[in-house]
Amino acid sequence: MLPLALIPHWFPATIGFIGVLFMSAMNGPLRNVFSQEIVRPEWRTTTSALLTIGLAVGWASTAALGGYLIARAGFSTLFFITAGLALAAVLLLWAYTHVQLKSSKPSATR
Repeated sequence: MLPLALIPHWFPATIGFIGVLFMSAMNGPLRNVFSQEIVRPEWRTTTSALLTIGLAVGWASTAALGGYLIARAGFSTLFFITAGLALAAVLLLWAYTHVQLKSSKPSATR
């Protein structure tokens, strides 16, 4: 998203869109498999339904909020906000996995 904020041209937008499609194509199946693996079999349908509803609400609300922000502040501001949120997500994921790895290491006993 950062190239879209810094370079006002159609080519970075095209590359960014292809990148988003690429990541989404990998994310969807993984999300489905992992969300089904971590719940008991009797909760799988409920988990799938809630995940689908959450994604739909997220898409709808971001479209509305994005349109509002574009009208108020322009595309560059929206792309900077998106880049910041993506960075925050990466840092949150890194922190979570770092804590998980620390807690799963066996303690050394003498």
